[in-house]
Amino acid sequence: MTGLFKNFPASWCSHLDVADVAARLLTDTKITGLVGVGQLPGLRGPQLADGFAKQLGHDVSFKTITPDEFGSLMAPLLGDGAAAGIVKFYNTLAGVSEDIIAEKTSAQRQLNIEPRTVAEWLGEKLDRTGTSAKKAAA
Repeated sequence: MTGLFKNFPASWCSHLDVADVAARLLTDTKITGLVGVGQLPGLRGPQLADGFAKQLGHDVSFKTITPDEFGSLMAPLLGDGAAAGIVKFYNTLAGVSEDIIAEKTSAQRQLNIEPRTVAEWLGEKLDRTGTSAKKAAA
């Protein structure tokens, strides 16, 4: 698996986690202000790979790439303009030591909603597509 910043802790989350929090906030008007969504503590690249390995049942390693390399991978999927924005975002992140949500404003604390682990998210994705971990690993 390739990614950016091998030793950069980030509050990883799935789009499904964001949807869970958004749905709650649309129906629970008692919570106002900022609500952070993501893992606490933040995950590093090798921990993301471990989540894939756990679900797929084989070793997965994390290979660091540059923001420009990542942008080149994203351009065919999202277009050049979106890829340029992604590159700019990750170049900005390169200037900080971490991207971690605050525990005080986290969905875990404010809404009692825990984000999925990487392995849980991947398992759900494989289940939705009718793909077993064994097939995905092949």
